[in-house]
Amino acid sequence: MREYLAIIGMLALGACSAAQTTTATLDTDKAAATVYATKTGYAAVLTVAVAYNELPRCGQPTSPKLCSDVAVVTQLRRADAAASATINAAESAVRTMGSQPTVINAAVISAADALKAYQAIVNTYGIK
Repeated sequence: MREYLAIIGMLALGACSAAQTTTATLDTDKAAATVYATKTGYAAVLTVAVAYNELPRCGQPTSPKLCSDVAVVTQLRRADAAASATINAAESAVRTMGSQPTVINAAVISAADALKAYQAIVNTYGIK
């Protein structure tokens, strides 16, 4: 299972690096591809968070050594909600705001940053 999680983590980091957009003039196709890469990275990170969430809860007398902490699950859920909303907003901006490159650029960059933050939280609190 660790090998599987390591591969997912590497895919997510690759998607994060692919999701960088800093140009002032934005190509809508490139923005769409960047959002797609970000969504792919998000799916990989979410898979790791869900795997952690599905572990038995820690703190019970019968808890196994590999378990999930309720406080960590709460943090993962909050990070997921923030990342999901930001990525969905970027996707919506790319699809509907073709004539507003500044808005699209800001949304795409925000989505990439949200994915990085989610990945950092999963790395810090999630699967060890």
